[in-house]
Order: sequence, then C-alpha cells, then structure tokens
Amino acid sequence: MKDKKDYKLSAPIKKTIKPETKMNIRIDPQELRLIKLKAEQEGLKYQTFVKSILHKYITGQLVDKEKIFFR
Repeated sequence: MKDKKDYKLSAPIKKTIKPETKMNIRIDPQELRLIKLKAEQEGLKYQTFVKSILHKYITGQLVDKEKIFFR
C-alpha cells in the first residue's frame, strides 16, 4: 500500500490549484429545494451549481434573457 506522501502533486499542478474559502449563508428552505432541483437538472452538486452562478454573475456572464431577446 502506498503512503500519502506518494501522492504528492507536481509543482506545475500545485500552481494551478487555487485556494478556496468557505462561505456560509442563510437561505429559505424552499429556495434551497429549488436550487437543488435545478442543480440536479444540470447534473451538478448544488454547491457547485451555486458557485457557478456566483462566478457567472460577478464576471458579467450571467445575463437576463429578457434583456437579450427584447432589446
């Protein structure tokens, strides 16, 4: 059996891994249920789904469909 030290990452891989910070939020149970449902439809875990939405929003990639279609 291999020790944990045998699974060390190479230097180039370590440079590409970004450290992450945990975040806690309070959310309405009904909204969380809907988030989990949407995440499942997308084939994602709900935490990953929320992280993706937040990333898209802060980078300007999340847009309102009505603003696109009804200009």
